Amino acid sequence: RSLRRSNFSFNADSNDVQDQDEFFEGEIFRDSSSAFARYIFSPSSFGRVSWDMAGLTLMAYESIVLPLQFFDVQGFSLFIAMAWVIRLFWTVDLPFQFFTGYATREGSVEMRPWKVWRHYVRTWFIIDLLMLATDWLE
Repeated sequence: RSLRRSNFSFNADSNDVQDQDEFFEGEIFRDSSSAFARYIFSPSSFGRVSWDMAGLTLMAYESIVLPLQFFDVQGFSLFIAMAWVIRLFWTVDLPFQFFTGYATREGSVEMRPWKVWRHYVRTWFIIDLLMLATDWLE
């Protein structure tokens, strides 16, 4: 096995980013021998942060619209279309989580696929799966 451990840091004064990760100070743990290693996203990559911002926007929308359902305003086509957009977004997000590295308590970034998968299954997977199943059964 070929495990790669690299140090990285971000210097805010010179905008010098090393190892393409500007939010964490510590080490990045990667397994270059794994076939899945190249598919693991850094938690602070532009794509991952953009995806998280889209999810945050959808959650904000839902926090406003869900209480309106008590007033029986379900006839609007926009609400129906947005419900499907949100449902599909979270459906895509669930497997995407298996390919996103995470920051450890020590300040390192874990990018080894088996550790990323185990961490997600032990933390948010059951909650995400139950919420998604509830959304699809609606």
